[in-house]
Amino acid sequence: MDIEKLVKKAQKGNDKAYLQLFQHFEETIYRTAYVHVGNKEDALDVVQETAYLSFNRSKA
Repeated sequence: MDIEKLVKKAQKGNDKAYLQLFQHFEETIYRTAYVHVGNKEDALDVVQETAYLSFNRSKA
């Protein structure tokens, strides 16, 4: 499924679409976080926090 369709479904509250979308970008989020924080553990924490916050905001 293309990204645009996933975004539209996720915006409508489709949790499965949101998860697929997040998983699609998870590696990029991790790499970006790693560049900023400089170590694996903190980068993984950033990814986890990003997932948590973005999911909760998508439900607001």
